[in-house]
Amino acid sequence: MTPVILKPVDLQELCITNHNKMQKPIRVISFLQLGLKVGVIMGIIFFVLQMSGAAKAAVLHSTTKAMLAVVPDSSITAAIKTAETTGGLLFPLSVERFYAITGNNLIWIASEKIKNHKWDAMMLLDCVVQYGLIPADYHPAELTYDQLHLMVEHPEKVSDAQKAAYDILLTDAMITLINNLHYGKLNMNFPSEKLDAGNFNGFHADIELQNALNQADFMSAIENLQPKTKAYTNLQYHMRLLTGLYTGDNYEFPESDIKKMAINLERLRWDGNQEATYIAVNIPSFTLEFHQPDTIYQFRILAGNPLNPTPSLVSAIGSVQISKGWNATSRRIYFTFYDREGIYLGNTQDQLSFKKDDRAVSNGTLNVEHAQKLAGLLLANDGNSKSIPLITKALKKNEERKFILKHKIPFHVTYITCAVNEGVLVMYNDVYQLDQQLEMKLYNVTNTLALDLSVKNK
Repeated sequence: MTPVILKPVDLQELCITNHNKMQKPIRVISFLQLGLKVGVIMGIIFFVLQMSGAAKAAVLHSTTKAMLAVVPDSSITAAIKTAETTGGLLFPLSVERFYAITGNNLIWIASEKIKNHKWDAMMLLDCVVQYGLIPADYHPAELTYDQLHLMVEHPEKVSDAQKAAYDILLTDAMITLINNLHYGKLNMNFPSEKLDAGNFNGFHADIELQNALNQADFMSAIENLQPKTKAYTNLQYHMRLLTGLYTGDNYEFPESDIKKMAINLERLRWDGNQEATYIAVNIPSFTLEFHQPDTIYQFRILAGNPLNPTPSLVSAIGSVQISKGWNATSRRIYFTFYDREGIYLGNTQDQLSFKKDDRAVSNGTLNVEHAQKLAGLLLANDGNSKSIPLITKALKKNEERKFILKHKIPFHVTYITCAVNEGVLVMYNDVYQLDQQLEMKLYNVTNTLALDLSVKNK
């Protein structure tokens, strides 16, 4: 695919372009049209309890929103309580904490201070495809522009209960988006339950949303919560071009490319690396990169074969070790890090495999080409250049030596099957066949036939 070079554009320009070209009106029953009574709704819930599977989930979704619309108490606290009872919120505890800070007042609908931020928030939700996410995860049927225009331009026609319901759903959608942009949607180390509980140190979406609302540039404040690594920013910008500006401009891109980029943006969010100096191994590209603030050194690696796959992991290299080797001409170099699965990084006798394209040949361990050079770079980075000759001496004399690093180097093993290099999308082989399973989870589908439809209908 020949890349198209365009001048840099900002999110607002792309979102407006995408909205004008692609947005289709969503036909839903508005809150004003809902005439259901609570007693009838409770009857529906009783009936739903006899159901299971997708049908049950669909009816519960509609019932939840109906209850939000007709709840007699018009306060924010009542709307939150109703939503928590019926499962209408994705991050109910986070929403509750958010409104507790604001005195349980309307934020998006009533506040003059952020009168423009509500439209910024809607535009961000309109453009989630450009981040590799899907609109279905952010209350699209309830958060419509028509309903928001009605509340803003003719507030007398909308009940306080409906305003409260809309307000908390928009807050919930934004908290969900912030979590998904920062941690990823499917991060096993930070599942939604943990994020919602909020009982950990670090990044909290409800607090970040409060901070963003106090900024003049709300959209940039939200965007800046994404990972800062070059791999992520390059891929996300390319995704934005393909799904935003290029869409409808006579450029055609395979849907498979869009989905491949989406699942790898998700994986890059799991990494969580914010360091300037670190080592990253990527299995599908069979490369190790030693990142420093102004330089990147790249090495070839051998990874586990499909029957003995090398797992993704996050650790830190604490020492370089020289041990007695296999024979008089081949010594062992280890880069030690903690890993509960027993994976190690070192050199190998098998030098011929480094010349192959498919280097998934080991028993699960990681072997690096030119390991002695990498060892020297680590010692130099640690301010211990004087010990570099000792590596050569130990290797020649088949001695055992250990060089402990004063500053551990963050070490990440990732599974990224596409990347953007100099504006060109590069695909790597899915050596462990992990892409499809992640794609299905990301797009909320349960069978492979639905994968294409899940994207085309968004």
